[in-house]
Amino acid sequence: MVQQLDTLNPLIANRVGPETIAMVMIMMIAMSVVLMFTMGIMFCKFYRRPPADHAIVRSGHGGLKVSAGSGIWVVPILHQAGLLSLAPIRIELTDARLDTEPARSLALPNIYQIVVGAEPEMLYHAAPVLCSKSDNERSQLIIDIVLAEVDKFLESRPNGRTEEFREQAELALNTIGLAILACRRQS
Repeated sequence: MVQQLDTLNPLIANRVGPETIAMVMIMMIAMSVVLMFTMGIMFCKFYRRPPADHAIVRSGHGGLKVSAGSGIWVVPILHQAGLLSLAPIRIELTDARLDTEPARSLALPNIYQIVVGAEPEMLYHAAPVLCSKSDNERSQLIIDIVLAEVDKFLESRPNGRTEEFREQAELALNTIGLAILACRRQS
């Protein structure tokens, strides 16, 4: 190694001995190990996995990304992340509109089990609308949508079927990534 340096630059070769070259190599290896260890810690810290009944929603650089069941990289400088609950939401409607004669004769449901849709498209619809809302705000949003559909249904189809109402309400909820898991009428 010293002979090669002699041919390249005699001034450097006179000052650099085999011990110095070995020390530089050891320092480079040590710096590489420290750098790799630091990168490993950073990657572990930036990788987030949601709990079983949640999806993680990442926004920022690269656009919106939703992941349910698997992890996602979230770099704090570039992204913001939030959790979206996938647990069913039980809604019980006590509105006077459901106690009218047309609503009772149609047996319009007043108890609903609502879930965030499992398909990626529905998760992408639900993420911007529901991620920033509290549980009470989500419930109120769902109640408002269902009651608006009750009003529309009673005006347009006073002699309709309960199945038609469920389909209409399901379509309205699908626009924000929600689906009706179950619904029933309870007196």
